Amino acid sequence: MAKAKSHPTAKATSTMAHPLYLTADERKLFTALSAKLREGWEVKEEKGKYEDSPERQEIRYELLKLNKAKYKKIVDKANTVRSQEEFHSFVMDVDFSSMTQDELIDVLFTVGPDIVSLLISHGIATAKEDSDVELIAAFTNFRHLVLASYSASR
Repeated sequence: MAKAKSHPTAKATSTMAHPLYLTADERKLFTALSAKLREGWEVKEEKGKYEDSPERQEIRYELLKLNKAKYKKIVDKANTVRSQEEFHSFVMDVDFSSMTQDELIDVLFTVGPDIVSLLISHGIATAKEDSDVELIAAFTNFRHLVLASYSASR
């Protein structure tokens, strides 16, 4: 997975600034990481649920307000992913480090929680450094907030 710029989730003390909100399957992946990578992270259960649909994806896509055509291409490509192999190819082509925090939030919101969940699973499965887990934490916190906002609007 492409590296992101360092975020405030980095290890500031012996515990992390933000917990990891993981599903049961993601927790299993995380548990398989080395003790060094798991060290200091608080893991909480992600209880939010959301059933996405092509109509909802289209509405989010219409809300996309990015000025750069390359981000529109990222969203278009993400919405065509139908297999783990396609997802792996997609995520390896994305350079998250070239995005500002606002652009990253816009892209993640637009692709939706299902794709963000795939990013999280892929990130855990391929994590090698603390910075990888920091990026995963950012994604889990983003997803957690989005799922909470969706359930509050029902």
